[in-house]
Amino acid sequence: MTSQRIEWQLSAVYGNPAPVQRRELWSFLRNVAEDQDVPWLLAGDFNSILSPSEKLGGANFESSRIREFQDVVNDIGLHDLGYTGPHFTWFRTGLRERLDRAMANSQWLSTFPETTVRHLPRLKKSNHRPILTTPTTQVQPGGEKPFRVLAAWLTHEGFMAMMENAWAKGSCFTESAAAFARDAAEWNRTVFGHILRKKDKLLRRLEQLELAPSDSKNANQINQIQEELELILFQEELLWYQKSRMEWIKSGDMNTAYFHARTIKRRKRNRVSMLKNSAGEWVDDPVTLLEMARSYFHELYTDEGGELPPLESQFPYIIDTRWVALASVLDPDEIRRAVQAMGALKSPGKDGLNPLFFQRCWDTDTPKHNTNLRPSVIADRECSNRQVILSTRGLDLLLTQ
Repeated sequence: MTSQRIEWQLSAVYGNPAPVQRRELWSFLRNVAEDQDVPWLLAGDFNSILSPSEKLGGANFESSRIREFQDVVNDIGLHDLGYTGPHFTWFRTGLRERLDRAMANSQWLSTFPETTVRHLPRLKKSNHRPILTTPTTQVQPGGEKPFRVLAAWLTHEGFMAMMENAWAKGSCFTESAAAFARDAAEWNRTVFGHILRKKDKLLRRLEQLELAPSDSKNANQINQIQEELELILFQEELLWYQKSRMEWIKSGDMNTAYFHARTIKRRKRNRVSMLKNSAGEWVDDPVTLLEMARSYFHELYTDEGGELPPLESQFPYIIDTRWVALASVLDPDEIRRAVQAMGALKSPGKDGLNPLFFQRCWDTDTPKHNTNLRPSVIADRECSNRQVILSTRGLDLLLTQ
């Protein structure tokens, strides 16, 4: 099929209730996947579930049925596109299951990142819910994006100089961090540049040179562009690795496509596109959703008054000498060890500075006030390194009492 000048393939799926015939479908899908090089969408009644949570009632779930479906999904690299609306799509007396779904390969996620799947109301004479799948290439605006330090910035030869100059503009940590955020955003736009656009430009230039007559000048240019392209590809991998939050896979193996797919799935999972209101009705209007979320958290964190229960008995007793050790001034080496022990790409603070920034810039002096990112400055920052230190101290004290 062709949509918006993009070629893609749709497979309408029906899984036979009989296990033997359903295995024939799994074999067929594996064969189709071998020659699949375009965005591929699979939707329909798979007559299988991916986890026990997709079944409610009836006899105990069959682990082999789940495992066979999981195997085919993993073998051919499919991604569940999720859904909005009620969880179960198939109903029978005393039994509910999610048998109907839409799945796609990584090329589909890259091409149609905003694909939505909606579970529609069930018709009177059917025990299945219809599912509506809408392919969308445009990324929906999510409001103003907060400042974040990108790991790829630290691979640029001019980053440290930019950081030092920006940091020197403040007289305290808060002012320096704000100045750095402003300068880094401008530096990213005017100097570092858009990674994907730079990659496309280099690839086009390399293709032109490889088609031109070969000579020594041409060969030197090709070699130079290849070196630049290697750095750009590494920066691209870092970009998607950071956004994917997949810390159990290490960067360096050119997993860009995988990280990209994981990033898109994470965004889809985190986006709230439908909520059920107090009347039991599903709501998808963005303005109403925003108000429902605001109202929910306002009520959740509103103090209803009354006395709090006594807390003394909820914590282990610590003798006075241990309290002195726990409350002692943070030692510079202790702070450094805590910072270095943090996950480099863990969530940053409200200033957008992640642990990687401090780990790499720890020994960098800031020119204006002759201080650096170390002890007195970083200890005053509202970040989790102080919590890491105090938690470690507390654990050590409890274990040695």
